[in-house]
Amino acid sequence: MDMNRLLETATEAADVGRRTAEALEQGGTCNLDMCAVFLSGARSHEVVDGLRQVGLFAWYRTTGLWKGAYLISPPTRKQGNPRMRAAEEMSKVFVRAGYKSMVYYQMD
Repeated sequence: MDMNRLLETATEAADVGRRTAEALEQGGTCNLDMCAVFLSGARSHEVVDGLRQVGLFAWYRTTGLWKGAYLISPPTRKQGNPRMRAAEEMSKVFVRAGYKSMVYYQMD
């Protein structure tokens, strides 16, 4: 896995997510929606540490339905619609870059 390429994509996704959230007013259901990215052959601690270096909070799921996914929190303090839309736009950036990505939706 090319870590530099991943971090460039993550930086772009963070920027897109931040701009998306800032453009929307707070509203909607409180949620924990995140961008989920599936990476083969990656060392989880290296990916999580790398994402932190570009300003993203993430963790690697080792159990359950989302086992094998890196869940990446959108870079916003907003909830509801802004967070959901930010996660969706971030996922689109990863998909365009060739990664397997989708949105993890979770209501509080």
